[in-house]
Amino acid sequence: MNFRSKNGQEYGENAFMKASTITPVAVDWLWKPFIPMRKLTMFEGNGGDGKTTVLLDIAARITRDGIMPDHTQGKTGGVVYIMVEDGVDDTLVPRMIKSGADMDRVIIINHIPVKVGNEWTTRTFNAQEDLPLLEKACEAVGAVMVVIDPIMEALGERVDAYKETEVRRVLNPLIRFADTHNVAMPLIRHFTKAVTDNPMYRGGGSTAFTNVARAALQVYPNPDDEDEKNLVSAKHSLSGRPMTLSYRMEADEHDVTSIKWGKATTKSARELAQDSKPLAEGAQDIMRLLEEAAPTDLTTAEIKASLPHINASTIGVTLKRLQDRKLIENLTHGKYRLKPTDEEVALHNAALDYDEDVYPTDIPVSVKSNLQFA
Repeated sequence: MNFRSKNGQEYGENAFMKASTITPVAVDWLWKPFIPMRKLTMFEGNGGDGKTTVLLDIAARITRDGIMPDHTQGKTGGVVYIMVEDGVDDTLVPRMIKSGADMDRVIIINHIPVKVGNEWTTRTFNAQEDLPLLEKACEAVGAVMVVIDPIMEALGERVDAYKETEVRRVLNPLIRFADTHNVAMPLIRHFTKAVTDNPMYRGGGSTAFTNVARAALQVYPNPDDEDEKNLVSAKHSLSGRPMTLSYRMEADEHDVTSIKWGKATTKSARELAQDSKPLAEGAQDIMRLLEEAAPTDLTTAEIKASLPHINASTIGVTLKRLQDRKLIENLTHGKYRLKPTDEEVALHNAALDYDEDVYPTDIPVSVKSNLQFA
């Protein structure tokens, strides 16, 4: 092109292109519509909720037959798993074997031997320094997925994870790597301790992590069942919103954990984030008041009169938030009640088969007193 930038760099061919010369291609997927190929995917959640175990389950499927948890066909090929936190021999490898992985198609990068001066030492993966190593690892197994677990520990010592420009400086080469080498790249990140009902701000560090990724998956516990977790899409720039998948973690006699997948739901990341957010003290007071008043519904005025220590305007806002979280109902004449649980709804439906009494005789009294329908 024979012209240069201000600092003297000569531009090469195709520094700019007419859009008409570019052939459009469809988005390629590792697991449609959850994890795209050639892109970064954030994979986020609290510690202990199974982020690593879920990705090991998916990795095992990729090395085997590509049949994904929702029974759709995904990619098959090799996997490179960059493990910074957990042990390899007592955690990562046993879980992969338990999940049925073809271990010959898996490369693990953990403690990297490097020569510093005349001495050999080991260090963990550095996303700024070790892309040549990652390239060789991908070639060795024909990788279609690279996992960095967790990404915060692979940024490098001098990177502030809360500064957008510094985070983007590390992630942009990873974006180019994923695109050039045709791999999906899930990056594990822990939730921050500050709880918010906006899923885009749940991950620790800068929002740049989620902004540069084309997809983001998050893990939330089921508020009604502490052993059940939900895998939900928090960002889906390349597709419609996927269904949310439930799962449980099961340990065998050797305490090796694996994933048992459950049913799909339509709950969104925002709904699950709201469900996981602790109720403020005023909201707890309102919930207790409605529980004690059942089966009588209460008006806003009655709630305000019963809770004089809470500002009247705060009660109005809190009632709206409790409705948004589907914890209470406002069905008739501005009166509020607790929302029936799934168990109470099932019992109510069963009760419709009885002629003698509106309730089956085996329903506990406590359920009878709280079960109400318009």
